[in-house]
Amino acid sequence: IVNYIEMARVTGVPLDFLLTRGQQIKVFSMLLRKCRRVNLLIPNVAKHGGDEQTYEGATVIDPKKAFYNEPIATLDFASLYPSIMQAYNLCYSTLVSPADQARLRPDQYNTSPSKDCFVTSETRKGILPQILDELLAARKRAKKDMKLATDPMEKAVQNGRQLALKA
Repeated sequence: IVNYIEMARVTGVPLDFLLTRGQQIKVFSMLLRKCRRVNLLIPNVAKHGGDEQTYEGATVIDPKKAFYNEPIATLDFASLYPSIMQAYNLCYSTLVSPADQARLRPDQYNTSPSKDCFVTSETRKGILPQILDELLAARKRAKKDMKLATDPMEKAVQNGRQLALKA
């Protein structure tokens, strides 16, 4: 229950949403709270059914479990997608229209493989990258506090918090 309480606290959603809604509501809640703090509005866009584009998800390769005589390397891409979002400043708030792109210098934006353009963080830091920065800093603090905690309940709370802050 501690983990659920910390997840609700971190994301700003009611406890029952954690059990009845998906992942998206947590992200959207954090996005709304951050936008409110920086005085940004999120437009209400009408959803049109039937024209959603599909995209290819990540490739997951099942490991080949065996004994190997030669050394092998494994790679753990910690928070791969959040890291990419931070590195390239990918966010709704940094997406550049073709008309606006024409007014920018090439060093002021990045172009994605799908040809979408996003301003660099030097031009304007995106809301999602800001949220990710805050989550990573808070998780680091929670892990430190967990190590310093002597009370088992406090350790459990800090562990729940650092898990909730995991990007």
